[in-house]
Amino acid sequence: MRGCIPLLSGIRTSLTLLLPVLNAFIVLALIASIEVAKSASLAKEGDASLSPAASPLSARESCANYQANSELVESSKRAIIETGFSEKYFDEHFHLVNAVDKPGDIRVVWRFSIREYEVSVTDSIGYYTKTQKKIYVHSVRNTLGSTRDIAKTIPKRRAAALMRSCLGEYAGEAIILTKLSTAEPASLYLAAHSVNAALRTLINQKSDQELGNDHSRPNANDQPERESNIKRPITLGYINLETGKCTKGQTAVMP
Repeated sequence: MRGCIPLLSGIRTSLTLLLPVLNAFIVLALIASIEVAKSASLAKEGDASLSPAASPLSARESCANYQANSELVESSKRAIIETGFSEKYFDEHFHLVNAVDKPGDIRVVWRFSIREYEVSVTDSIGYYTKTQKKIYVHSVRNTLGSTRDIAKTIPKRRAAALMRSCLGEYAGEAIILTKLSTAEPASLYLAAHSVNAALRTLINQKSDQELGNDHSRPNANDQPERESNIKRPITLGYINLETGKCTKGQTAVMP
């Protein structure tokens, strides 16, 4: 950090990711964030919203946080660079959000930003000791796999249009920096899932139940049909924000 310590040049700020083809936890997180009626309207308008990145630290807070956890932060930075990003690229596009070093909770949170897009990258850290020295083990090595400097991205409106072509009606959109397979380097993606009638009904029922609306409680006679609907596969879509390529996957939401 400039004026703080060898500037971790540009340290400032921060799905989650989704690995191989999105694990169930992330799928549920995406679905939980939806209100289908609103997302349908957004899809029609071609607006692909980003998941909010963590708020930046002030210059003083960032400096203090770095100084208190400089060894941890530098180790996390090095782990990300070793996946393939150049150090110059890292300093321009990754900014420190927070560093935590507590028993059972060791992590560094970064914000990756390029043009219109921002995404939080959390490096959860473990460690072991060797010759009385703490050796950190970084989750980003597995989350990102191999990387390279991302030079260009397509506009948000273009990404939203491509997602509609890929999935049709969709919801739960989020920006992610991850790898979709072990054979490919990590890329920046717009991720979302398709919305069908069964999923729309499920989301509306859950929303109504959270609000305590009695009329939303299922009739016993409807239970088998509802459970059958819930177990139907949901199509996941990923738009590569560099190339515009669509990749699809499937998962099922269990009751």
